[in-house]
Amino acid sequence: MCLSTAYKLDGGEEQKVGEYISSVSIDGGVVTLTDILGGVIRIDGRLKSIDLEKNVILIEAGA
Repeated sequence: MCLSTAYKLDGGEEQKVGEYISSVSIDGGVVTLTDILGGVIRIDGRLKSIDLEKNVILIEAGA
């Protein structure tokens, strides 16, 4: 099972917003992350990249 760590890019700096992320969904300008325990994190912005090899999700805030 591949679980990822999510970071928000805000003002050129990466801030960790979640760990053990198992799913990502996008609705308009909102990225929704769900972790392995069912916790939900919603971020206004756009998905910038997902690196499946490094298990990293990068979200550009407020884009």
